[in-house]
Amino acid sequence: MNRIPSKINNRGYSLVELIVIIAIMSILGVGLITLLGIIPRRHVVACTKNMVYYLEKTRTNAMSFKDAKCYIGNTGDGVFVSIETTKGSDITVSVPEQIGKPNLSISYKLVGEDADVDAHELSVIDYGDFTTSDDRMVFSFDRSAGGFKHLCLGDADQGASVSTMYITRGKWVMQLDLVELTGKITYKWKE
Repeated sequence: MNRIPSKINNRGYSLVELIVIIAIMSILGVGLITLLGIIPRRHVVACTKNMVYYLEKTRTNAMSFKDAKCYIGNTGDGVFVSIETTKGSDITVSVPEQIGKPNLSISYKLVGEDADVDAHELSVIDYGDFTTSDDRMVFSFDRSAGGFKHLCLGDADQGASVSTMYITRGKWVMQLDLVELTGKITYKWKE
């Protein structure tokens, strides 16, 4: 009599099969995250929040010390910020700190510029020239009112304050609105 052998030992997938499936799913997951652009969006948000923090810190220091300035520059390694405070004749400059990842661009518009005028893009500078470059933004605040003084690029006064800044990476653009008289900073996704 010929009997068809039955498989009594069928208990599921082997370990190798499970590892292969997990590897394929993780590769697809990474591809999906990259495709959706979730990571660049987080970099723009983090840089924006850090920039607002340092501008607010500079504003507070301006009211506490004789003077305070916030330097923002875009190097090839990312966006960096440094704060300079003056108390009496002592000037203290903080070590530049990275607040944004590489591949972020920063642009700005001055008060009084038309909406249809393209924003001025901040040039990429060498990290070694951060403290002396003319291509870094210098923000300072009025000590009595707390509002923004004129924007300087390096040591050159631009004759007006920044009204809007844009932090961009790929399709993600965050817009910072700066109120000249009060020093208030708000941010939102650019439409």
